[in-house]
Amino acid sequence: LIFWPLISAVIAAIPTFLGEELQLRAPSPEKRQNLVVLFSSQLLLTSWFQFAFLIQDWTLQYPSILTDDFNKSAFVIKVESLPSDPPRGALILNTMKTQLEEQFKNKNWSEVERLLLEREREKLLAAIEQEARKQISSEEIKEDLLWDITSDIKKQGSGYNLEILAAWEGPRSQPQKYSLKQSCQIDQVYPQNDAATNSIGKIECKPLQGWGIDSPIIS
Repeated sequence: LIFWPLISAVIAAIPTFLGEELQLRAPSPEKRQNLVVLFSSQLLLTSWFQFAFLIQDWTLQYPSILTDDFNKSAFVIKVESLPSDPPRGALILNTMKTQLEEQFKNKNWSEVERLLLEREREKLLAAIEQEARKQISSEEIKEDLLWDITSDIKKQGSGYNLEILAAWEGPRSQPQKYSLKQSCQIDQVYPQNDAATNSIGKIECKPLQGWGIDSPIIS
C-alpha cells in the first residue's frame, strides 16, 4: 500500500517511453514536465502513507502518547469524541498498589515498620515493580521501560504516608516530565479483642493523581 502511488506512476508513465512498434523513445520536453509533476505528487503521497503507518505503530507501541496534548501538532488531530485511556503508568501503579495491599495485609506493625525502612522499602518496591511490569507486559507495547518509578515516605500522624511516583520518560509535547502519583496511608491498628502488642498495619490508598487522570502533575 505504501508504494502503490509510485507503482501507479510508473505504470502511467510507460506509454510516454514507447513509440511505434513498442520501441523505446525519449519523451518530449512537455511530457517530461508532466512526468516530474506525476512522480513528485506520487512520492509525496507515498511519504504521507508511510508517515501515517509510522504514527499508527507509535501509538500501538507507546499508547501513553495519546494522552498528550496535540493542539499544536501540524500532523496529528485528536478526535475529542473518542476518550483516551489513562497513561500506562496508571496501570503500573494500580498493579503495584494491589500487591502493596497484599504485602501489608494483617502484618504485625513491627514488621510493617521494618519494611518501611529505606533499604527494605526500596527492595520491596523494586520487587513489586518488577512483578507489576511482568504482569502487564505485552509484546506489542514497548513503553513500559520508559516509566521511571520512585518512592518517598513521610511520617504522618501515628502512621506513614507512602508516595509512589511514575514519571514518563518518553516523547512528550512539553519539556517538563509528566508524572502520576499514588499516595497510600499506612497506619497502626488494633484488631478487636487483641492486646496492643498485637497491633497490625492497615494501608489505604487514594485514587491516582496526575497526568491523564485529573490535573497534570509536572515533575
